Amino acid sequence: MMNIVVGIDWSDEAFAAVAQVGLLYRPDEVVLVHGVDLGMFHYPIVAEAANLQGYDDFRHALMEAGRQAVERCRTLLPVETPVSRRDCAISRRTVMNNAG
Repeated sequence: MMNIVVGIDWSDEAFAAVAQVGLLYRPDEVVLVHGVDLGMFHYPIVAEAANLQGYDDFRHALMEAGRQAVERCRTLLPVETPVSRRDCAISRRTVMNNAG
């Protein structure tokens, strides 16, 4: 049984890596993960103290961009390759939440 976890971003290298997974392996499961570390701005109270306007819109845009990157990567894999989870997370530490 082969399970593969691929961390992705919007780089050409990430998309190429996902495509290569589909060409080189026949995994039983693929998990696509996109994560963003906001550092100290992970906590809304810090964003308020820094007078960071549009914080919620910013977080929402990051999550949506992550979902789009994950979906684009999904299309790079062969149709028969099972993608069991697609995860997007905004966190100080890597904590994955099922996004799809």
